[in-house]
Amino acid sequence: MNNMKQLSNSELSLIDSIVTHEKIYVSLNSFPPFKSPGLDEIFPVVLQKSLHLIINTLQYLYYHSLRLSHIPEPWRHIKVIFIPKAGKRSYHDAKSFRPISLSSYFLKGLERLVDWYVRNDCLVKQPINSSQHAYLTSKSTDSALNNLITKVEKARLKNLQVFCCFIDIQGAFDHTSPLVVREALLILL
Repeated sequence: MNNMKQLSNSELSLIDSIVTHEKIYVSLNSFPPFKSPGLDEIFPVVLQKSLHLIINTLQYLYYHSLRLSHIPEPWRHIKVIFIPKAGKRSYHDAKSFRPISLSSYFLKGLERLVDWYVRNDCLVKQPINSSQHAYLTSKSTDSALNNLITKVEKARLKNLQVFCCFIDIQGAFDHTSPLVVREALLILL
């Protein structure tokens, strides 16, 4: 952290607008009180009931976490629970389980503040390309397939030929080395 970048006044002002008392209250109170905690074993209800005592300290921590681009080390510890997927013939394969990551509600509160900023400010001012279907409300693989089918049907009505290429990349990230990904990205630049 010795190489700390100097932020502009507008960047500092942005952080101030993201990390307010009101937004922290709403963020932490939006979690179900007894939802499973992370490794720190702090349930949301503990933060919710003590917010009036810790709000200034929490605002300071959140502000400086964003200011320094640093997540406090204790917040980075995650407890992972593996839930068996229904209907599997065997549970000897890791893909037969769904991992659930339980992180600290201190971190989840900050994540929620940043997520609200991205969704309600950035994506409103500069929406994602309409062809993007992942990670967006009301869009999914179903909407992506619907778009493709619509394009194919329109082409067929015009007696045009359609060429589609489908690639199954299941496990691609599990079997690709980070060095290969880095090299591919450098070629694109």
